[in-house]
Amino acid sequence: VGDAILARCDALDGAKDSMVQDVAACQSNFDLGRDVPTCGSAGRTGSCLTAAQKQAVGAIYAGARDGADGALYASFPYDPGVSSGDWANWRQSASLTLVPASVAFEFM
Repeated sequence: VGDAILARCDALDGAKDSMVQDVAACQSNFDLGRDVPTCGSAGRTGSCLTAAQKQAVGAIYAGARDGADGALYASFPYDPGVSSGDWANWRQSASLTLVPASVAFEFM
């Protein structure tokens, strides 16, 4: 997923540097369904996602929804950092509500 995001979005800010700086343009140019291969009959090869995996990744980036399928807050921008080991920690452990200002103190 991270490689696909970089392939579609890296150069949108004018510099091909393995960083996505034009987030708005990336949101318009990257499509999980189109840009990440879906595993076929050969099964998982490490270079594709199953349909269920794509659905899960899409739901994570879409953000939390309420019972009526309304957004509780803004979605997350697609980020090539998803391929790093710390991505899950930032998305799931760095709470903004359980421990007030936890992310702010992380940088101090």
